[in-house]
Amino acid sequence: MGYEPPVNQNQPFCQPEKKNPGAQAGATGTKQDSPKVCEKITPSLPPYASAFLDALLAVPAEDRLPFLEIFVEYYRTGPPGVTFLNAMQEARDWARFASIPDLKAYALAAFDRLPVRAQRSFVKHITEARHV
Repeated sequence: MGYEPPVNQNQPFCQPEKKNPGAQAGATGTKQDSPKVCEKITPSLPPYASAFLDALLAVPAEDRLPFLEIFVEYYRTGPPGVTFLNAMQEARDWARFASIPDLKAYALAAFDRLPVRAQRSFVKHITEARHV
């Protein structure tokens, strides 16, 4: 059997609903109900997001993770491009669409490449910016 994510009603995505299969004495099994449970768990999602999550739950459990990896890889921003005019503006444009892991990776890599004096200046800048 493939990977099944843990059911957590507090997460902002849908999980299959589980039901007790019957009233037979000693029945211990569970049966997965239809994946159409988005409205119950995340009623504020737009309809297209609920439809996507319903479709994802219809994919066999063992195929979900590989499917999502392909999807994410196809739609990710990729690395920042070469800057020609305004490096800061181009970096901000790239960052608007970058994933959190990409933002963290590139921010840390860039920080590590700065000379120590520039690192101290950068830390001072972001520390002061938070207290404004």
